[in-house]
Amino acid sequence: MSDKYKKISNKDLTDFEKYHKLKIYDWYNNQFHLSGFSGLVNDPNGLVYFQGVYYIFMQNCPFSPEHQNKSWSLYTTRDFINYKYHGIVLTPSIKEDAFGVFSGSAFVWDNKLRFYYTGNIKYLENNTRSSYTIQAEFDFEKQIGIKKVLFKTDEKKFTGHFRDPVIHYNNNDNKFYMINGAQNLLEEGVIAIHETNSLEQPFEFKNIIKLDIFDNYMIECPNFFSIGDKKVLMVSPERNISFKDGSHKVYYQIGDFDKDYKKFKGITNWQELDGGYDFYAPQVFNNSDRNLLIGWNGNSSSEQKITYENMWSNNLTIVRELKLKDNKIIQTPVEEIKKLRIAPLKSFDNQVEYQNGLLEMLFENNNQDFEFEILNSNEEKIIFQYQNQVLKIDRSRCTKTDEESLPNKIILKQKISSMQLLVDRSSIEAFINNGENVISLRFYLMNHEFVKFKNLNPVFYQLKGYEIDYQNIVWKNQEIK
Repeated sequence: MSDKYKKISNKDLTDFEKYHKLKIYDWYNNQFHLSGFSGLVNDPNGLVYFQGVYYIFMQNCPFSPEHQNKSWSLYTTRDFINYKYHGIVLTPSIKEDAFGVFSGSAFVWDNKLRFYYTGNIKYLENNTRSSYTIQAEFDFEKQIGIKKVLFKTDEKKFTGHFRDPVIHYNNNDNKFYMINGAQNLLEEGVIAIHETNSLEQPFEFKNIIKLDIFDNYMIECPNFFSIGDKKVLMVSPERNISFKDGSHKVYYQIGDFDKDYKKFKGITNWQELDGGYDFYAPQVFNNSDRNLLIGWNGNSSSEQKITYENMWSNNLTIVRELKLKDNKIIQTPVEEIKKLRIAPLKSFDNQVEYQNGLLEMLFENNNQDFEFEILNSNEEKIIFQYQNQVLKIDRSRCTKTDEESLPNKIILKQKISSMQLLVDRSSIEAFINNGENVISLRFYLMNHEFVKFKNLNPVFYQLKGYEIDYQNIVWKNQEIK
């Protein structure tokens, strides 16, 4: 087996600690966006609220900043400000996940916490793969992950691209349904439906659904959830178009499955969830009385090599709360994020100075053009320009750029009446018109500390970072038959 797929254990902790120190001393290491202790992270996984605690798992390769053998790492929090990092909790440890613990989700039933994920097997001699759907449970006191293989993907129906299970319960027929993103044998993106009468019984195949969405070759990271009395299907399709044209975007539709789960009946068109290039594979927390979402602040076509030398890459978005307005999802920062505010900042001569690369900026706009730029003392900058109801974001003048993975120009055609920006060391999330539109982006601007603005009257807050208690450990994993 290639070193790319090596197994990890506690003997690797010294290396992880060394990589962690490189990461935390890197200016671009974000302070209020979660990332790995070391190495690469991508999809948020297993998001769930259980017994007063929010669990945030994520895909993590702790020994490399590149997409190599994936594990799950874990953070928990009660307030989205103070976090505990519990280490690497699921690792490739059985033959069915030897080439990666891929994405999955959590589901609470009868006060029991279950997790479901995809195990990945690659055949390096011919570059093909198989996949397995696996259930996991955790003994959080003994720090053990317990795995049970549920089924192998049916290779008469699907290619090896079959992944990211999510569970829901249907009150109408009292059954549990599992949704996976997949690729059929025609190499088209589909979702696969399995069902069971009890979580103690096997899931049985039910249907394949080809969604009425843009041409795509694979569906990833499905989410199915309710907001009020409406149901939402959210997917991450991979499309055969260029990255700049939107090959990796996230879409949602309001509607429901028909009673036989043969079709998803939408009552709206498919709508884009985030207008930036740096957002993918979001997941909504299970078992929470609020619809809370976290996404990957990146995607698999945006390999960000700028931080590779410090042995880390990527991070998650902040937590967002979802609501519906006129059948459109409204996204706003979770209320608790306001606790990161240290103090308001005063501006002079249309300029404000802030510390440590952490800032919140809010303003309202009365139908006029405006411009602002975030910059450092070397006049390197990222520019936001709004003219004739078109917002243009230009990151071509940052310290480091990468046109292939971070397209310099981001354009949004939208009348803007308000904006809230949360600025971290190398991530910005812009909530436009009270969350009607959101743009997530990464930028690499060393020591940024000023904002200059025109035709605006913004409010600024100095922010602080999360408080994180780190526990560098690799949990034991075992299998039950």
